[in-house]
Amino acid sequence: MAEPKRPRDGPKERVLKGLPNTLPPPKPEEMGKDEN
Repeated sequence: MAEPKRPRDGPKERVLKGLPNTLPPPKPEEMGKDEN
């Protein structure tokens, strides 16, 4: 087995995945506002 599954990704794991450390992913509604 590679890595044990964790209930939550730590800051380092999130950075490796290209995710923000603190803020959750933007909501579709907010993304729509950005596009306009």
